[in-house]
Amino acid sequence: MRCALALILAVALAGCIAGPIDTQVDGTYAYVGKRADGSIETKGTLTLRSGADTVVTGTWSLENVQGDGVLEGRRDDMKVSVDLHPGWRDHNLILMGEFKNGVITGRWQWIGFPGVMSEGTFEAKKLR
Repeated sequence: MRCALALILAVALAGCIAGPIDTQVDGTYAYVGKRADGSIETKGTLTLRSGADTVVTGTWSLENVQGDGVLEGRRDDMKVSVDLHPGWRDHNLILMGEFKNGVITGRWQWIGFPGVMSEGTFEAKKLR
């Protein structure tokens, strides 16, 4: 019984020390996109808002990617997928990542009529 109580207290204390876990996707993020070789493709910001359902909307401002615009996508639990050029038939920039404690990490793809034209990884850290 003492061991079980000690274990419960240790887990509770560890949770207090680690602080609260951020499970809200909504916010502004510092974005860094990298090419497949690991070199930086672009930097900028993403602002995400999630609706009552799975819809995610927002804005983006990135260097080297035609400036800024709106984004649309979906959230499925902690997975997030957004299109930086919603409604376009060509020149789509898609981000597919996983949200964990204020950071979204994943893959980006630039897709055109021929298919995937370029791809890499990204990390977006929540600013606020």
